[in-house]
Amino acid sequence: MEFRTASRDDIPRIIELWDVCGLASGVEQDTREIEERLREPDGFFVLGEIDGMLVAGAMGCYDNHRGWVKRVAISPEQRGKGLGRMVVAELERRFLGAGISKLRLAVWDENESALEFWNRMDYVELPDIRYFTKDLLD
Repeated sequence: MEFRTASRDDIPRIIELWDVCGLASGVEQDTREIEERLREPDGFFVLGEIDGMLVAGAMGCYDNHRGWVKRVAISPEQRGKGLGRMVVAELERRFLGAGISKLRLAVWDENESALEFWNRMDYVELPDIRYFTKDLLD
């Protein structure tokens, strides 16, 4: 698998990958999120390709305190081959290269496969933190 940083030209392919992986929030919202992330030229939006086909992605960002890992997606037909581990390792390498060593991520409680994955990746679940959200349009 070859890694590169996402660009605006990748937006339709990223949305398609997120959709087949069950990570989509809707084309308009996802497009806005990707465009916003790409405004920061930090290299933390990693794509993985095999023979020119997008098969993996990990969107990272930095909030001036910690790195965040978001929307790790592996094409369903490519799962079980270690690509998730590889794309996350590449994102972690890029964070470390920028001097960012503390990372966080959020996983839905019912997403058992993701919980297992992050445990295997040596991420530690923090039971004492509660995650809050608010939609200002509601």
